Amino acid sequence: MHTAVLRMPHHNIRKMNLLRAYNAFLYVVLFCAGPYLIVRSLFDRGFRRVVRRFGPYPTTIPPGGLWVHAVSVGEVAAAKPIVFALKERFPELPLVVSTSTTTGQDAAIRTFAGHDVFVTFFPFDISFAVQRALSAIRPRALVLLETELWPNIIRETAAHGIPVILLNGRLSASSVKWYRFIAPLITYTLNAFDALGMRSGEDAQRIQQIGADPAKVAVVGNIKFEASLLSVNNKRKTDAARDIALHDTERLIVAGSTHPGEEALILDVFGRLRQEVPTAVLLLAPRHITRLGQVCDAVRRAGFEFVLRTDAQGDGGRRQVIILNTTGELATLYALGEIAIVGKSFLQNRGGHNPLEPAAAGVPVLFGPHMENFGGPVKLLHRHGGCIQVNTADELYGRCLELLIDEHKRQQVGRSAKEAVVSGGGAVARSVDLVDEVLRARGSLCSAG
Repeated sequence: MHTAVLRMPHHNIRKMNLLRAYNAFLYVVLFCAGPYLIVRSLFDRGFRRVVRRFGPYPTTIPPGGLWVHAVSVGEVAAAKPIVFALKERFPELPLVVSTSTTTGQDAAIRTFAGHDVFVTFFPFDISFAVQRALSAIRPRALVLLETELWPNIIRETAAHGIPVILLNGRLSASSVKWYRFIAPLITYTLNAFDALGMRSGEDAQRIQQIGADPAKVAVVGNIKFEASLLSVNNKRKTDAARDIALHDTERLIVAGSTHPGEEALILDVFGRLRQEVPTAVLLLAPRHITRLGQVCDAVRRAGFEFVLRTDAQGDGGRRQVIILNTTGELATLYALGEIAIVGKSFLQNRGGHNPLEPAAAGVPVLFGPHMENFGGPVKLLHRHGGCIQVNTADELYGRCLELLIDEHKRQQVGRSAKEAVVSGGGAVARSVDLVDEVLRARGSLCSAG
Protein backbone atom coordinates (compact mmCIF):
# COMPACT_ATOMS: atom_id res chain seq x y z
CA MET A 1 0.00 0.00 0.00
CA HIS A 2 2.86 2.35 0.89
CA THR A 3 4.55 1.60 -2.44
CA ALA A 4 1.34 2.37 -4.34
CA VAL A 5 1.11 5.76 -2.72
CA LEU A 6 4.74 6.51 -3.56
CA ARG A 7 4.09 5.66 -7.20
CA MET A 8 1.00 7.85 -7.38
CA PRO A 9 1.49 11.01 -9.49
CA HIS A 10 2.36 14.05 -7.41
CA HIS A 11 -0.74 16.01 -8.51
CA ASN A 12 -3.04 13.13 -7.40
CA ILE A 13 -1.36 13.00 -3.98
CA ARG A 14 -1.87 16.75 -3.66
CA LYS A 15 -5.56 16.45 -4.52
CA MET A 16 -6.08 13.62 -2.03
CA ASN A 17 -4.28 15.60 0.66
CA LEU A 18 -6.51 18.60 -0.05
CA LEU A 19 -9.60 16.39 0.23
CA ARG A 20 -8.33 15.00 3.55
CA ALA A 21 -7.65 18.52 4.78
CA TYR A 22 -11.16 19.59 3.67
CA ASN A 23 -12.72 16.67 5.56
CA ALA A 24 -10.59 17.30 8.64
CA PHE A 25 -11.72 20.93 8.62
CA LEU A 26 -15.39 19.87 8.40
CA TYR A 27 -15.03 17.51 11.36
CA VAL A 28 -13.33 20.19 13.45
CA VAL A 29 -16.21 22.59 12.65
CA LEU A 30 -18.75 19.87 13.51
CA PHE A 31 -16.97 19.09 16.80
CA CYS A 32 -16.94 22.77 17.80
CA ALA A 33 -20.52 23.38 16.71
CA GLY A 34 -21.89 20.11 18.12
CA PRO A 35 -23.07 21.40 21.53
CA TYR A 36 -24.79 24.40 19.90
CA LEU A 37 -26.53 22.17 17.34
CA ILE A 38 -27.77 19.79 20.04
CA VAL A 39 -29.07 22.51 22.37
CA ARG A 40 -30.73 24.55 19.64
CA SER A 41 -32.39 21.50 18.10
CA LEU A 42 -33.93 20.69 21.47
CA PHE A 43 -35.71 24.06 21.67
CA ASP A 44 -36.15 25.12 18.03
CA ARG A 45 -38.44 22.88 16.00
CA GLY A 46 -37.58 24.62 12.74
CA PHE A 47 -33.85 24.18 13.32
CA ARG A 48 -34.48 20.52 14.18
CA ARG A 49 -35.51 20.05 10.54
CA VAL A 50 -32.12 21.33 9.34
CA VAL A 51 -30.38 18.74 11.51
CA ARG A 52 -32.01 16.08 9.32
CA ARG A 53 -29.27 16.88 6.82
CA PHE A 54 -27.03 14.67 8.95
CA GLY A 55 -29.43 11.73 8.44
CA PRO A 56 -30.78 9.16 8.92
CA TYR A 57 -33.10 9.43 5.93
CA PRO A 58 -36.62 8.00 5.58
CA THR A 59 -36.79 4.41 4.33
CA THR A 60 -39.76 5.29 2.10
CA ILE A 61 -37.64 6.99 -0.58
CA PRO A 62 -38.02 4.93 -3.79
CA PRO A 63 -34.67 3.60 -5.07
CA GLY A 64 -33.35 3.95 -8.59
CA GLY A 65 -34.78 7.38 -9.27
CA LEU A 66 -33.46 10.70 -10.50
CA TRP A 67 -32.25 12.88 -7.64
CA VAL A 68 -32.55 16.60 -8.40
CA HIS A 69 -30.99 19.05 -5.94
CA ALA A 70 -32.26 22.63 -5.63
CA VAL A 71 -30.68 24.65 -2.82
CA SER A 72 -33.48 27.00 -1.75
CA VAL A 73 -36.63 28.81 -2.89
CA GLY A 74 -35.24 30.31 -6.10
CA GLU A 75 -33.68 27.05 -7.22
CA VAL A 76 -36.90 25.15 -6.45
CA ALA A 77 -38.79 27.50 -8.78
CA ALA A 78 -36.16 26.88 -11.46
CA ALA A 79 -36.32 23.13 -10.83
CA LYS A 80 -40.07 22.94 -11.47
CA PRO A 81 -39.99 22.77 -15.30
CA ILE A 82 -36.93 20.48 -15.19
CA VAL A 83 -38.59 18.02 -12.80
CA PHE A 84 -41.82 17.91 -14.82
CA ALA A 85 -39.87 17.51 -18.07
CA LEU A 86 -37.83 14.67 -16.55
CA LYS A 87 -41.04 12.97 -15.40
CA GLU A 88 -42.40 13.21 -18.92
CA ARG A 89 -39.19 11.89 -20.52
CA PHE A 90 -38.63 9.12 -17.94
CA PRO A 91 -42.09 8.22 -16.58
CA GLU A 92 -40.81 4.91 -15.20
CA LEU A 93 -38.25 6.59 -12.91
CA PRO A 94 -39.05 7.97 -9.44
CA LEU A 95 -38.17 11.65 -8.83
CA VAL A 96 -36.50 12.87 -5.64
CA VAL A 97 -36.01 16.61 -5.00
CA SER A 98 -33.73 17.79 -2.22
CA THR A 99 -33.11 21.23 -0.73
CA SER A 100 -30.57 22.67 1.69
CA THR A 101 -32.85 25.13 3.55
CA THR A 102 -36.14 24.84 5.39
CA THR A 103 -37.67 27.59 3.23
CA GLY A 104 -36.60 25.66 0.16
CA GLN A 105 -38.05 22.49 1.65
CA ASP A 106 -41.41 24.17 2.24
CA ALA A 107 -41.39 25.59 -1.29
CA ALA A 108 -40.59 22.15 -2.74
CA ILE A 109 -43.39 20.50 -0.76
CA ARG A 110 -45.85 23.10 -2.05
CA THR A 111 -44.56 22.98 -5.62
CA PHE A 112 -44.55 19.21 -6.05
CA ALA A 113 -47.53 18.25 -3.89
CA GLY A 114 -49.70 15.75 -5.75
CA HIS A 115 -47.09 15.12 -8.47
CA ASP A 116 -45.53 11.92 -7.09
CA VAL A 117 -42.23 13.63 -6.26
CA PHE A 118 -40.43 12.74 -3.04
CA VAL A 119 -38.99 15.78 -1.20
CA THR A 120 -36.11 15.50 1.26
CA PHE A 121 -33.06 17.36 2.56
CA PHE A 122 -29.64 17.44 0.89
CA PRO A 123 -26.93 16.06 3.21
CA PHE A 124 -24.23 18.18 4.75
CA ASP A 125 -21.01 17.52 2.85
CA ILE A 126 -19.61 15.31 5.62
CA SER A 127 -18.71 11.72 4.81
CA PHE A 128 -21.13 9.94 7.17
CA ALA A 129 -24.05 12.21 6.15
CA VAL A 130 -23.29 11.68 2.46
CA GLN A 131 -23.13 7.90 2.94
CA ARG A 132 -26.47 7.88 4.75
CA ALA A 133 -28.12 9.90 1.98
CA LEU A 134 -26.77 7.70 -0.80
CA SER A 135 -27.75 4.52 1.04
CA ALA A 136 -31.31 5.78 1.52
CA ILE A 137 -31.92 7.42 -1.88
CA ARG A 138 -29.90 5.00 -4.06
CA PRO A 139 -30.32 7.25 -7.10
CA ARG A 140 -29.85 6.36 -10.75
CA ALA A 141 -28.35 9.82 -11.31
CA LEU A 142 -27.70 12.98 -9.31
CA VAL A 143 -28.67 16.26 -11.00
CA LEU A 144 -27.36 19.43 -9.35
CA LEU A 145 -28.84 22.82 -10.23
CA GLU A 146 -26.80 26.03 -10.30
CA THR A 147 -23.15 25.52 -9.25
CA GLU A 148 -23.13 23.22 -6.25
CA LEU A 149 -19.54 21.97 -6.08
CA TRP A 150 -19.53 19.92 -2.87
CA PRO A 151 -16.50 17.59 -3.06
CA ASN A 152 -17.70 14.71 -0.87
CA ILE A 153 -21.20 14.22 -2.28
CA ILE A 154 -19.95 14.54 -5.86
CA ARG A 155 -16.92 12.29 -5.51
CA GLU A 156 -18.77 9.69 -3.42
CA THR A 157 -21.73 9.55 -5.80
CA ALA A 158 -19.39 9.05 -8.74
CA ALA A 159 -17.46 6.39 -6.80
CA HIS A 160 -20.73 4.42 -6.50
CA GLY A 161 -20.95 4.39 -10.31
CA ILE A 162 -23.80 6.94 -10.29
CA PRO A 163 -23.74 9.67 -12.99
CA VAL A 164 -23.45 13.26 -11.70
CA ILE A 165 -24.80 16.07 -13.90
CA LEU A 166 -24.81 19.84 -13.45
CA LEU A 167 -27.64 21.85 -15.02
CA ASN A 168 -28.20 25.61 -15.19
CA GLY A 169 -24.59 26.04 -14.12
CA ARG A 170 -23.31 29.53 -13.65
CA LEU A 171 -20.00 30.92 -12.46
CA SER A 172 -19.27 34.59 -11.85
CA ALA A 173 -15.88 36.17 -12.43
CA SER A 174 -15.49 36.67 -8.66
CA SER A 175 -16.24 32.98 -8.02
CA VAL A 176 -13.49 31.98 -10.44
CA LYS A 177 -10.97 34.03 -8.45
CA TRP A 178 -12.05 32.35 -5.22
CA TYR A 179 -12.04 28.82 -6.65
CA ARG A 180 -8.49 29.30 -7.92
CA PHE A 181 -7.30 29.32 -4.28
CA ILE A 182 -8.41 25.69 -4.01
CA ALA A 183 -7.92 24.79 -7.68
CA PRO A 184 -6.64 21.21 -7.19
CA LEU A 185 -9.62 20.29 -4.99
CA ILE A 186 -12.10 21.90 -7.39
CA THR A 187 -10.51 20.20 -10.40
CA TYR A 188 -10.66 16.88 -8.52
CA THR A 189 -14.37 17.51 -7.89
CA LEU A 190 -15.18 18.66 -11.43
CA ASN A 191 -13.56 15.54 -12.90
CA ALA A 192 -16.24 13.44 -11.19
CA PHE A 193 -19.04 15.03 -13.24
CA ASP A 194 -20.36 13.23 -16.30
CA ALA A 195 -21.66 16.47 -17.81
CA LEU A 196 -21.67 20.18 -16.96
CA GLY A 197 -24.63 22.01 -18.50
CA MET A 198 -23.88 25.73 -18.29
CA ARG A 199 -26.15 28.75 -18.82
CA SER A 200 -23.96 30.62 -21.29
CA GLY A 201 -20.73 30.53 -23.23
CA GLU A 202 -19.14 32.76 -20.60
CA ASP A 203 -20.11 30.35 -17.82
CA ALA A 204 -18.73 27.46 -19.89
CA GLN A 205 -15.39 29.24 -20.34
CA ARG A 206 -15.16 30.06 -16.64
CA ILE A 207 -15.77 26.52 -15.45
CA GLN A 208 -13.07 25.32 -17.82
CA GLN A 209 -10.73 27.94 -16.34
CA ILE A 210 -11.05 26.25 -12.94
CA GLY A 211 -10.35 22.77 -14.28
CA ALA A 212 -13.42 21.31 -16.01
CA ASP A 213 -12.80 18.97 -18.93
CA PRO A 214 -13.99 20.84 -22.07
CA ALA A 215 -15.40 17.56 -23.43
CA LYS A 216 -17.86 17.44 -20.52
CA VAL A 217 -19.01 21.07 -20.81
CA ALA A 218 -22.13 22.03 -22.77
CA VAL A 219 -24.09 25.28 -23.08
CA VAL A 220 -27.75 24.43 -22.46
CA GLY A 221 -29.12 27.88 -21.57
CA ASN A 222 -30.88 29.33 -18.56
CA ILE A 223 -33.86 27.28 -17.34
CA LYS A 224 -35.06 30.26 -15.28
CA PHE A 225 -36.56 31.76 -18.44
CA GLU A 226 -39.10 28.95 -18.64
CA ALA A 227 -39.44 28.68 -14.87
CA SER A 228 -40.39 32.36 -14.73
CA LEU A 229 -43.14 31.87 -17.33
CA LEU A 230 -44.63 29.07 -15.19
CA SER A 231 -44.54 31.04 -11.95
CA VAL A 232 -47.66 33.21 -12.40
CA ASN A 233 -51.24 32.68 -13.53
CA ASN A 234 -54.39 34.80 -13.34
CA LYS A 235 -55.86 32.93 -10.37
CA ARG A 236 -52.70 33.44 -8.33
CA LYS A 237 -52.71 37.12 -9.21
CA THR A 238 -56.36 37.52 -8.18
CA ASP A 239 -55.76 35.69 -4.90
CA ALA A 240 -52.62 37.70 -4.18
CA ALA A 241 -54.35 41.03 -4.84
CA ARG A 242 -57.08 40.03 -2.38
CA ASP A 243 -54.55 38.86 0.20
CA ILE A 244 -52.74 42.21 0.26
CA ALA A 245 -56.02 44.16 -0.03
CA LEU A 246 -54.83 45.97 -3.16
CA HIS A 247 -57.45 48.43 -4.44
CA ASP A 248 -58.08 49.04 -8.14
CA THR A 249 -57.06 52.68 -7.78
CA GLU A 250 -53.68 51.91 -6.17
CA ARG A 251 -50.44 51.93 -8.19
CA LEU A 252 -48.23 49.14 -6.86
CA ILE A 253 -44.43 49.35 -7.02
CA VAL A 254 -42.66 46.11 -6.04
CA ALA A 255 -39.09 46.25 -4.75
CA GLY A 256 -37.90 42.64 -4.54
CA SER A 257 -34.98 40.88 -2.85
CA THR A 258 -33.59 44.02 -1.23
CA HIS A 259 -30.44 44.02 0.90
CA PRO A 260 -29.16 46.29 3.70
CA GLY A 261 -28.72 49.86 2.46
CA GLU A 262 -31.17 49.50 -0.41
CA GLU A 263 -34.37 49.97 1.57
CA ALA A 264 -33.42 53.51 2.57
CA LEU A 265 -32.64 54.43 -1.05
CA ILE A 266 -35.90 52.94 -2.36
CA LEU A 267 -38.00 54.51 0.41
CA ASP A 268 -36.51 57.93 -0.37
CA VAL A 269 -37.40 57.51 -4.05
CA PHE A 270 -40.87 56.26 -3.12
CA GLY A 271 -41.51 59.31 -0.94
CA ARG A 272 -40.72 61.60 -3.86
CA LEU A 273 -42.91 59.54 -6.20
CA ARG A 274 -45.90 59.80 -3.85
CA GLN A 275 -45.76 63.58 -4.10
CA GLU A 276 -46.54 63.18 -7.82
CA VAL A 277 -48.58 59.96 -7.65
CA PRO A 278 -50.41 59.92 -4.28
CA THR A 279 -52.01 56.52 -4.96
CA ALA A 280 -48.64 54.78 -5.21
CA VAL A 281 -48.11 51.86 -2.80
CA LEU A 282 -44.75 50.19 -2.21
CA LEU A 283 -44.38 46.47 -1.59
CA LEU A 284 -40.97 45.93 -0.03
CA ALA A 285 -39.62 42.37 -0.12
CA PRO A 286 -36.32 41.90 1.77
CA ARG A 287 -34.25 39.00 0.50
CA HIS A 288 -33.91 37.57 4.00
CA ILE A 289 -36.88 37.51 6.36
CA THR A 290 -34.46 37.46 9.29
CA ARG A 291 -33.94 41.18 8.52
CA LEU A 292 -37.61 41.95 9.02
CA GLY A 293 -37.02 44.07 12.13
CA GLN A 294 -34.39 46.18 10.36
CA VAL A 295 -36.69 46.75 7.39
CA CYS A 296 -39.60 47.77 9.62
CA ASP A 297 -37.30 50.24 11.41
CA ALA A 298 -36.20 51.70 8.05
CA VAL A 299 -39.83 52.25 7.01
CA ARG A 300 -40.65 53.89 10.35
CA ARG A 301 -37.69 56.23 10.00
CA ALA A 302 -38.90 57.16 6.52
CA GLY A 303 -42.24 58.16 8.05
CA PHE A 304 -44.56 55.74 6.25
CA GLU A 305 -47.51 53.76 7.53
CA PHE A 306 -46.80 50.10 6.88
CA VAL A 307 -48.27 46.65 7.34
CA LEU A 308 -46.84 43.17 7.11
CA ARG A 309 -48.06 41.05 4.22
CA THR A 310 -49.71 38.59 6.64
CA ASP A 311 -51.71 41.42 8.26
CA ALA A 312 -52.58 43.33 5.09
CA GLN A 313 -56.24 42.29 4.84
CA GLY A 314 -57.12 43.77 8.21
CA ASP A 315 -55.34 47.06 7.67
CA GLY A 316 -58.25 48.99 6.18
CA GLY A 317 -56.14 50.66 3.48
CA ARG A 318 -54.16 52.97 5.75
CA ARG A 319 -50.79 51.53 4.74
CA GLN A 320 -48.49 53.12 2.22
CA VAL A 321 -45.91 50.32 2.40
CA ILE A 322 -46.48 46.56 2.55
CA ILE A 323 -43.56 44.48 3.84
CA LEU A 324 -43.38 40.92 2.58
CA ASN A 325 -42.81 38.53 5.49
CA THR A 326 -43.51 35.25 3.68
CA THR A 327 -41.53 33.13 1.23
CA GLY A 328 -42.42 31.81 -2.22
CA GLU A 329 -44.78 34.67 -3.15
CA LEU A 330 -42.51 37.26 -4.74
CA ALA A 331 -43.01 36.09 -8.35
CA THR A 332 -46.79 36.44 -8.04
CA LEU A 333 -46.54 39.79 -6.29
CA TYR A 334 -44.18 41.09 -8.97
CA ALA A 335 -47.00 40.38 -11.46
CA LEU A 336 -49.32 42.76 -9.54
CA GLY A 337 -46.90 45.65 -9.84
CA GLU A 338 -46.84 48.40 -12.42
CA ILE A 339 -43.10 48.66 -11.85
CA ALA A 340 -40.57 46.17 -10.46
CA ILE A 341 -37.28 47.14 -8.83
CA VAL A 342 -34.78 44.30 -8.43
CA GLY A 343 -32.60 44.41 -5.33
CA LYS A 344 -28.95 43.61 -4.61
CA SER A 345 -28.24 45.68 -7.71
CA PHE A 346 -27.47 48.99 -6.00
CA LEU A 347 -24.64 47.48 -3.93
CA GLN A 348 -21.12 47.20 -5.29
CA ASN A 349 -19.71 43.67 -5.71
CA ARG A 350 -23.05 41.99 -4.94
CA GLY A 351 -24.19 41.05 -8.44
CA GLY A 352 -27.96 41.56 -8.39
CA HIS A 353 -30.93 39.19 -8.30
CA ASN A 354 -33.08 37.46 -10.89
CA PRO A 355 -34.85 40.00 -13.17
CA LEU A 356 -36.75 37.32 -15.10
CA GLU A 357 -39.68 36.87 -12.70
CA PRO A 358 -41.14 40.37 -13.15
CA ALA A 359 -40.15 40.36 -16.83
CA ALA A 360 -42.07 37.12 -17.43
CA ALA A 361 -45.18 38.78 -15.99
CA GLY A 362 -44.87 41.67 -18.46
CA VAL A 363 -43.82 44.19 -15.80
CA PRO A 364 -41.15 46.83 -16.57
CA VAL A 365 -37.95 45.89 -14.73
CA LEU A 366 -35.61 48.44 -13.18
CA PHE A 367 -32.35 47.71 -11.40
CA GLY A 368 -29.13 49.36 -10.32
CA PRO A 369 -25.67 49.28 -11.87
CA HIS A 370 -24.54 45.96 -10.35
CA MET A 371 -26.17 42.99 -12.11
CA GLU A 372 -23.01 41.00 -12.83
CA ASN A 373 -24.50 37.67 -11.70
CA PHE A 374 -27.23 37.92 -14.34
CA GLY A 375 -25.26 39.19 -17.31
CA GLY A 376 -27.01 36.95 -19.85
CA PRO A 377 -30.61 37.79 -18.88
CA VAL A 378 -29.75 41.50 -18.57
CA LYS A 379 -28.22 41.57 -22.07
CA LEU A 380 -31.31 39.87 -23.48
CA LEU A 381 -33.69 42.25 -21.69
CA HIS A 382 -31.67 45.24 -22.88
CA ARG A 383 -31.70 43.93 -26.44
CA HIS A 384 -35.50 43.71 -26.38
CA GLY A 385 -35.95 47.02 -24.53
CA GLY A 386 -37.58 45.27 -21.57
CA CYS A 387 -35.52 46.73 -18.73
CA ILE A 388 -34.11 50.00 -17.45
CA GLN A 389 -30.75 50.18 -15.68
CA VAL A 390 -30.03 53.19 -13.48
CA ASN A 391 -26.97 54.36 -11.60
CA THR A 392 -28.34 56.73 -8.95
CA ALA A 393 -31.40 57.34 -6.80
CA ASP A 394 -32.24 60.40 -8.91
CA GLU A 395 -32.21 58.29 -12.05
CA LEU A 396 -34.40 55.67 -10.38
CA TYR A 397 -36.89 58.36 -9.38
CA GLY A 398 -36.98 59.87 -12.87
CA ARG A 399 -37.50 56.58 -14.70
CA CYS A 400 -40.11 55.33 -12.23
CA LEU A 401 -42.06 58.59 -12.53
CA GLU A 402 -41.87 58.40 -16.31
CA LEU A 403 -43.34 54.88 -16.30
CA LEU A 404 -46.09 55.75 -13.82
CA ILE A 405 -47.19 58.78 -15.84
CA ASP A 406 -46.79 57.36 -19.35
CA GLU A 407 -49.04 54.30 -19.63
CA HIS A 408 -48.06 53.63 -23.25
CA LYS A 409 -44.36 53.59 -22.33
CA ARG A 410 -45.04 51.35 -19.33
CA GLN A 411 -46.98 48.80 -21.39
CA GLN A 412 -44.40 48.87 -24.17
CA VAL A 413 -41.50 48.12 -21.81
CA GLY A 414 -43.55 45.42 -20.07
CA ARG A 415 -44.40 43.70 -23.36
CA SER A 416 -40.77 43.84 -24.43
CA ALA A 417 -39.71 42.30 -21.12
CA LYS A 418 -42.02 39.32 -21.60
CA GLU A 419 -40.95 38.90 -25.23
CA ALA A 420 -37.34 38.70 -24.05
CA VAL A 421 -38.18 35.92 -21.59
CA VAL A 422 -40.10 33.95 -24.21
CA SER A 423 -37.22 34.29 -26.69
CA GLY A 424 -34.79 32.82 -24.15
CA GLY A 425 -36.62 29.49 -23.93
CA GLY A 426 -35.44 26.03 -24.91
CA ALA A 427 -33.04 25.43 -22.01
CA VAL A 428 -35.31 22.86 -20.35
CA ALA A 429 -35.46 20.66 -23.47
CA ARG A 430 -31.69 20.92 -23.96
CA SER A 431 -31.10 20.10 -20.28
CA VAL A 432 -33.31 17.00 -20.38
CA ASP A 433 -31.60 15.91 -23.59
CA LEU A 434 -28.25 16.18 -21.79
CA VAL A 435 -29.51 14.01 -18.90
CA ASP A 436 -30.90 11.48 -21.40
CA GLU A 437 -27.56 11.41 -23.25
CA VAL A 438 -25.60 10.74 -20.05
CA LEU A 439 -27.96 8.02 -18.83
CA ARG A 440 -27.84 6.21 -22.18
CA ALA A 441 -24.07 6.53 -22.42
CA ARG A 442 -23.71 5.01 -18.96
CA GLY A 443 -26.35 2.33 -19.55
CA SER A 444 -28.30 3.71 -16.59
CA LEU A 445 -31.66 3.33 -18.33
CA CYS A 446 -31.24 -0.41 -18.51
CA SER A 447 -30.20 -1.18 -14.94
CA ALA A 448 -31.54 -0.62 -11.46
CA GLY A 449 -30.24 2.22 -9.35
